[in-house]
Amino acid sequence: MTDSGDHSSHGGGDSDVEAAFVPPADRAPHPAVGGDPSPPSEPEDADSDGPEPASRRYGLDATFCRRARVLLGVMFPSCGAYTVFLLMALMVACGAEQYVVYWVGIIPSRYYQVLGDKDLDAFGVLTSECLGLVLVISFVKGTRIFLSTVLYVNWRQLIDRALHRRYFTGINYYLLNVLDQRIDNPDQRITQDVDKMCKTLSTMIAQLLVAPFIIGYYTYAVYSNTGYIGVLSIYGFFVVATVVNKVMMTPIVTYVVRQEEKEGTFRFKHMQIRVHAEALGFHGCSVVEEHRCNRRLGALVATQLALFNRRFMLTLVVNLFDYLGSILNYLVIAIPIFAGMYDDKTPQQLSAIISQNSFVCMYLIYNFTQLVDLSSSATEVVGVTHRIGQLMERLDTLQRRRESRTPSPEPAGGDGKAPPPPGKEGEGEGEKGREKVKEEEVMKGGDEKKAEDGDESADADPTSARFDTPYRLHSVTVRAPGGRQPLVADLSLTVRRGRSLLVTGSSSSGKTSLLRVLRGLWLPAAGSVRRTVLPGPRHVFFMPQRPFFTDGSLRQQIVYPERLKEDGFSAAETEQMLHYLHLTQLTGLAERCGGLDADVARNWYDLLSPGEMQRLCFVRLFHHRPSFVFMDEATSAVSPDMEEILYQECLRLQMTLFSVGHRESLTSYHDWKLHLLGGGRWSLEPIAPPAYRAAQE
Repeated sequence: MTDSGDHSSHGGGDSDVEAAFVPPADRAPHPAVGGDPSPPSEPEDADSDGPEPASRRYGLDATFCRRARVLLGVMFPSCGAYTVFLLMALMVACGAEQYVVYWVGIIPSRYYQVLGDKDLDAFGVLTSECLGLVLVISFVKGTRIFLSTVLYVNWRQLIDRALHRRYFTGINYYLLNVLDQRIDNPDQRITQDVDKMCKTLSTMIAQLLVAPFIIGYYTYAVYSNTGYIGVLSIYGFFVVATVVNKVMMTPIVTYVVRQEEKEGTFRFKHMQIRVHAEALGFHGCSVVEEHRCNRRLGALVATQLALFNRRFMLTLVVNLFDYLGSILNYLVIAIPIFAGMYDDKTPQQLSAIISQNSFVCMYLIYNFTQLVDLSSSATEVVGVTHRIGQLMERLDTLQRRRESRTPSPEPAGGDGKAPPPPGKEGEGEGEKGREKVKEEEVMKGGDEKKAEDGDESADADPTSARFDTPYRLHSVTVRAPGGRQPLVADLSLTVRRGRSLLVTGSSSSGKTSLLRVLRGLWLPAAGSVRRTVLPGPRHVFFMPQRPFFTDGSLRQQIVYPERLKEDGFSAAETEQMLHYLHLTQLTGLAERCGGLDADVARNWYDLLSPGEMQRLCFVRLFHHRPSFVFMDEATSAVSPDMEEILYQECLRLQMTLFSVGHRESLTSYHDWKLHLLGGGRWSLEPIAPPAYRAAQE
């Protein structure tokens, strides 16, 4: 171990040691590095722009139309799509409902005629027809509601799957939740916002599509009964109502977007408390957390009140036009009466005519007022459409930037030389004047998804030559996103099969940050990282400092990140899993869970202690048996005896280790030590093997 603040380069007669972690051959020990005036590092694919401004306004504008067009393309992927069929069936059901409604609407006028004539036989026939119409309209209306519900569910599935496809491409989920500042609460947008948009739109769309046909028919009927004056009066009423509602509705959309943002923040705070309930219990910080929850609740309520204050005027205008419509109905039907068009009719006939004309005029006005009434629901749809569209656009931007980095394959054997230093690239979006690092990979991004999902076809045979040196760093400088002080400066090394590396250093010296750069979560501020093997559970396995456990059975935790086999696991595979549970002293865990395959409803983070979490991660590691494993404080919560058992098994399975840790005992299982001294300084030196490893070699 070198205590000097200088970077150390170690040569010597041992060719294996030289080949394990190769410092630049043509450079002397590097002096200590202090502050670096070059720009801070930028996370992979992250936009340099800040968050969306709080003053940003949303409405029925060109941006909304663009986002709505994209979402409609997802909801109706082709002309023969199932959702197109459902929409057509829904329109037919709505048309049938309106046809039956017409006959139901003129029943009063027919009753006036029959009762005025005192015709008992006609009364009985008419009553029978009415009962039949009631049955028909009940069935048709129920069918319409059912089709609307099915359409809503299918829309939600299509949009959520499209978002999931983008969200889980590469590391987009990491960028949005950790590094990106432009999208708030992506989880809420994918769950609640999509649900709200699809549910509301499914009740609106059929009405909007059928409305022109209904309005056209009843316009003709009104014209036949009242002339052009009645039609112009109703249409003029609708135009005025539409303009007023548009003026009232536009500012409300912005507050709908803000309300959804505050809802997500408030929900996230309670989720944070649920996930970390035990830690909060130890701290006894209920007063502090109550205050912080109430503060977020206050922000949400203030936004809701601002929304409701503006929606009050919209509701007032909507109700005003609703009631004015009923008065307008009688003003319209009064025109032909006072013009003497029905002077030759008997009182019974006049009553029937007034009833029929009233229904026709009222229903035309009703359809117009229904469109006006939709403005309240439309503000919800427009607001969440903006939020979903923002998320989809951001994910597409991240994907385009990821695909824009053209991979450069390396010869299969590799010559052990460091890659050439990066050059200046053209000005990219959000990166004007910045030196951009080109990260070279042997596989295209489309295959990276397969590798991350555990598809072993994505990588070549692990015995091939390119697995000998999966990672090569050349003059890499690492900075935290937004920071200027380097954590690691001008680091060059090559990871080689069979030669393990231990990374040590004080807290915040950049140990985990170096792993993030190796994994591709961050881009280096300078230098280049060349990867010839993509991460995958059978080849290159990363064990982060905070273990992750998905929902499901104990076996699912062991095989993660792979999925459970559809045809099940063999007896030998199950026996091996039980063996590793016994090795890590987790046999009792299988009993507590009811076996390997019992579905565990409890949160795994509540079920396991920190030490059990780390041991279960090693069971997962032993199950996959990767060639290389990168561990970040993977044994910090286990005893030294258990640590020895775990690392001995790693060596027995011939894994190459890249470990981050503090314990001096870890040196026994590694060949080299990279010590981070802070301020960008580091030292790299070989570790003398312990007696038992020297005997093995």
